[in-house]
Amino acid sequence: GEEESKMDWNEYYFKRERLQEAININKGLLALKTCIRKLHQRQAGERVHIPYQDNKLTHLLSGVLGGKARTSIVVCGSPSAMDAVETLNTLRFGEACRAIVTTGSKADASARAVAVLVADLDKQIAAAEAAYKASEKWVREKVTKKREKFEER
Repeated sequence: GEEESKMDWNEYYFKRERLQEAININKGLLALKTCIRKLHQRQAGERVHIPYQDNKLTHLLSGVLGGKARTSIVVCGSPSAMDAVETLNTLRFGEACRAIVTTGSKADASARAVAVLVADLDKQIAAAEAAYKASEKWVREKVTKKREKFEER
């Protein structure tokens, strides 16, 4: 006979939610790949529109991808043979990202200003720590307990 597996609404909703999450992640990665490809075309001298507004991810990263910041991308792969195709695609994406050159002139000035502020704060913290340590006074005392004789009545 045929058996029907019944799924309750909570299980269905959870599976549907996970599927929708995976779809949204893949849409974001596809839009990011498109933006990277268009940036390559722009560097080659073509006049192209870079579709940053196509996805939330690319919209958030538009300033970074557009050359207003110094950017690092970390890609991770798996040594497993089962994941070879995905790892190869990830490494190709990393190579494509590495080939993009951004000017980052505004970011360099901002980074230098932030570095100066951080160095100043480090000096202030060191001075405050030194003042705190100077005001601390550690005293080492030997404490002895005196024995008292109790008088019997």
